[in-house]
Amino acid sequence: RCRSTLERLALRSGDSVFLMARSGWEFVCLEHVAGSFPIQTHTLDAGARRPLGAGAGGMALLMALPEAEAAAALAANEARYAAWPRLTTQRVRERLAASRRAGYAINDEDLMPGVAAVGVAFDAGEAVDPGAGGGVGGGAAGATTPLAAISVASISARMQPARRAELARELRSELRRLAPRLRG
Repeated sequence: RCRSTLERLALRSGDSVFLMARSGWEFVCLEHVAGSFPIQTHTLDAGARRPLGAGAGGMALLMALPEAEAAAALAANEARYAAWPRLTTQRVRERLAASRRAGYAINDEDLMPGVAAVGVAFDAGEAVDPGAGGGVGGGAAGATTPLAAISVASISARMQPARRAELARELRSELRRLAPRLRG
């Protein structure tokens, strides 16, 4: 149900587009579609798992949680953030605040030098199922709202503030088009 949305975003942006679903205190990458720009950011493969707050998709999912649940996710993932030299719990907190101010998730070289991304979370209902490991919205966190996210990633030079904001608008527009298909 989400494939055409991902393909349109990749076509229009030229960049890598990712679909992720929440699974407990982490997320699962369900799909990756490459764009046409000569330099692509293949930072996640389908099936890869990362902690909530890592990357734009993980940040979008973290942003969608109530404050207490987001704090619990940060505490649960503190040791996992150390897998990336630039990522600390404090940096995730700072990025979470900046993302909330912007209204969309921002990854500005948080995981990898030279790579930036934007992301937006959405209620996926029963449309996505990452398989084992708690399912969408399940697992350790015990959330009741199934959440997924779509992110667009590129080299940092292409992800300046004005373009990030435009991509976030485009993501929201595509998610509005996708919503009826998810309910159907």
